[in-house]
Amino acid sequence: MYEEVYNRLSLSHRKALRIIAMKETKLFSENVLKQYDIKSSQLLNKALNALEEKGILDKNGKYHFNDPLFKQFILS
Repeated sequence: MYEEVYNRLSLSHRKALRIIAMKETKLFSENVLKQYDIKSSQLLNKALNALEEKGILDKNGKYHFNDPLFKQFILS
C-alpha cells in the first residue's frame, strides 16, 4: 500500500517526505536543500503543500505525517 502511494509521487515529493521523516528542523536552510539535492526553497515549499493537499502530511505548527506507519516506510 505505502509503496504504491510512494511510487506515484514525484521525486521532489519523495525528497520532501524524507526531509520530514528525518525530522530536519530548518527545512528551508541551504544545508538541507543541498543535502537532499533540492534546487530551491520554493520547490520544497510546493512539494510540501502538495503533500498536505494529498493528505499525506499535515501542518500544525510544523509538518508531520498523518499516518505514522507511512513515516516508518519512508525511513526503512
